[in-house]
Amino acid sequence: MSIIEALKKIEREKLTSFHVPGHKNGRLLEGLPYGNAIGSYDTTEIPGTDNLHAPEGALLEAESRISDFYGSKESHLLVNGTTSGIISMIYGAFQPGDKVIISRDAHKSVFTGVILAHLEPIYIMPEVDEALGMTLGVTRSTIEEAYSLHEDIKGVVLTYPNYHGICTDLQSISVLVHERGGVLLVDGAHAAHFNLSKTLPTTAIEGGADVVVHSTHKSLPAFTQSSLIHRCTDRVSAARLRMALAMFQSSSPSYLLMASLENAVMVAQSEGERRMMHLLVLLESYSQIIEKNTVFKILKAAHLPQGFFLDRTKLTLLMGDSALTGGALETRLREKYGLQCEYGTDSMVLFIMSIATTEEDLLRLYEALYAISQEISVEKKREDGVKHYDFKRFQQTTGIKPSEAVYRDRILVDLKDAIGSCAGDFIVPYPPGVPILVPGEVISEQVVNYIEDGHRKGYNINGVFKNEKLQVNIIRG
Repeated sequence: MSIIEALKKIEREKLTSFHVPGHKNGRLLEGLPYGNAIGSYDTTEIPGTDNLHAPEGALLEAESRISDFYGSKESHLLVNGTTSGIISMIYGAFQPGDKVIISRDAHKSVFTGVILAHLEPIYIMPEVDEALGMTLGVTRSTIEEAYSLHEDIKGVVLTYPNYHGICTDLQSISVLVHERGGVLLVDGAHAAHFNLSKTLPTTAIEGGADVVVHSTHKSLPAFTQSSLIHRCTDRVSAARLRMALAMFQSSSPSYLLMASLENAVMVAQSEGERRMMHLLVLLESYSQIIEKNTVFKILKAAHLPQGFFLDRTKLTLLMGDSALTGGALETRLREKYGLQCEYGTDSMVLFIMSIATTEEDLLRLYEALYAISQEISVEKKREDGVKHYDFKRFQQTTGIKPSEAVYRDRILVDLKDAIGSCAGDFIVPYPPGVPILVPGEVISEQVVNYIEDGHRKGYNINGVFKNEKLQVNIIRG
């Protein structure tokens, strides 16, 4: 029985609710869109609905079907987003004090996992396209260098793919990590769709990862916050991973989220390959006409160095010598043409497609870009509009281990006065959620200048307080 079938069966019983949640089968939800319609399916662990943390019925069946679809040893539903999965896999795979290689362009949740598991991170820098301000990923040679400096490394945590769909050679890296007796954990937030086409990059599961986390809601038709975690090998204990999931996920999971996860995978199984093939054909066609008839260029696999691969469902528009920055283009697309992209920086704009994207969507995008190209042909370079974080390579130094820094006293000071002190908080631009500073890292003048520049340009930077002056928390003493 599927999750939705189980929920429908409960709904047909017309039970009088003396259990949580408080809306009692959808009452008093009139203020929400479709509140009454979905309320009866927003239930809790009662006979017939199963239990996420000890599944025996519909949830266990759903996880088994999902595992078969992705080719894992076991898969688990996540209702606290990919963040909970990333923290759980890190906590479940390592012991306190373990040295673990972390790519410095990882999502904030990776560093949170490092802190909670009391690990010693060995940071490595990804390859960076300096002109675009875009990370490409880490290479095997960079990881080998880290191993040569630290013989007792226990594993590696990588992002695959990155925000722009760029993938490193994961298969080569997995061989290296496993030869050294380590485990390979993968933040595959943007890769839940990779198994829908052989022309997309290799899935992390096929690439040899030991645990993979997918943000199913990012590229498949699932509700926001619904994700999956896959244990792929016995190098990570099944029991420890399940324990970690029970620790870092809600004890009151949303059945709406879990049903949407199951539905997303069912759609991918039944229609995914056909829809993906259609999408990729459309993207190839529209990419060509955009480049031919507008001033904009598109990131292609041919632009990447050898050993890196590209997910073509991510369309990155390169601004080049355009009269607009990416941030200004993002604003114009939203305000004048009703098109919302994922985000724009000084040098590019990211558009994320999925098997739910239609030809009508792509036609509207092309028509808007064509019209804007005509408008800006006589304009000077502009810097207005909301802009986001371009990745920069900083010489960051860890003054205090992050797992120790979070317990230290902190004090709020003016940003300029923070130079030379250790950061007391994460400083994180959103999107994409990659920290400029991790707790315990030394705040350099270079980083302060970058934060000030970002503030002037309208970056949304969490951890920076906008009072009379920009202020940040530092470790006291």
